[in-house]
Amino acid sequence: MQPISLSAHGASDVFTAEYKRASSHEVGSLLKSPLKSVSGCEYWILDRTVGTSPVDISLHFNANSSCYPGGDYLTSSNSNTSTLVVSHYDSNDSKWESLNSSTSGTFPNIIVIAENVTEFSPFTIGSNANNPLPVQLSEFNAVKTVNGALVTWTTASEINTMSFEIEMATASENNDLVEFKKVGKVVAKNAGNTVNNYQFVDYTATKKGSYFYKLKMIDFDGSFTYSPIKKVTISENSKSIAISNVYPNPFKDNLNLAFNVTETQNAVISVTDIQGQSIYSQTVKASSGLNNHEINFNSDLKHGIYFLKIQSGDINQMVKIIK
Repeated sequence: MQPISLSAHGASDVFTAEYKRASSHEVGSLLKSPLKSVSGCEYWILDRTVGTSPVDISLHFNANSSCYPGGDYLTSSNSNTSTLVVSHYDSNDSKWESLNSSTSGTFPNIIVIAENVTEFSPFTIGSNANNPLPVQLSEFNAVKTVNGALVTWTTASEINTMSFEIEMATASENNDLVEFKKVGKVVAKNAGNTVNNYQFVDYTATKKGSYFYKLKMIDFDGSFTYSPIKKVTISENSKSIAISNVYPNPFKDNLNLAFNVTETQNAVISVTDIQGQSIYSQTVKASSGLNNHEINFNSDLKHGIYFLKIQSGDINQMVKIIK
């Protein structure tokens, strides 16, 4: 866990802070200029419960960070800390913004500081340049599918990214993880600050049991970082739903959904906004194998973040979509 520290605040001010070892794109993927990128592996939730005075916020990074040594911020060959900023998620327009920031220390021991902050909610480390934060992983999922386990991931930015390696481990009888091993490799598109979708099917995940997956993201300089671990459970005679693709995302008025089911069944496809209000819902009869469904939204649907879910009984899968 990495610390967040405060200074120059009123003596009676009270705050709560929580560290999240996850992509900041869980909060949102849109960036406000001049911000170029935000962390793909960690963010902080900071809220004030008492007080009104401005504060200075310091975000810390060092060799013990969950993001080290993968170069999610900087690498030994790219250690220009001047590009780093404290980034704040502005809930009013659903975008990450860069705050007036300074840095201290040298790689890998860095502190990024923003002064006179008066608005709170999520914070992370970002950059106003393209060179740091080479891989921003915004989504990573692994689910049971017809032919094994389907691993999917989305990146919001790739700079000098060489490849992705999919690693898998199984659980022993004592529920201890057997050592992770590489089961696949996908060449990165390395397409800069654009959204890229990937998928990989692990055809070896066919026997009953638990399978654990993580993604190793490798840069051309040899540095790498890992995604969080996802679990897939294979049980006998169990139904499964797996979203294989959602496009275009971001969308304008129409959205296409491709999904797999293990057997013919009714499924409910629904879309909600971030407040949980229903935007779309339809029950479809899905055939065993690959299915496709098109959603036509009203042209006056507001821009923002929405959640697409497909459900059959107590089995469901959800993905984030953006207009």
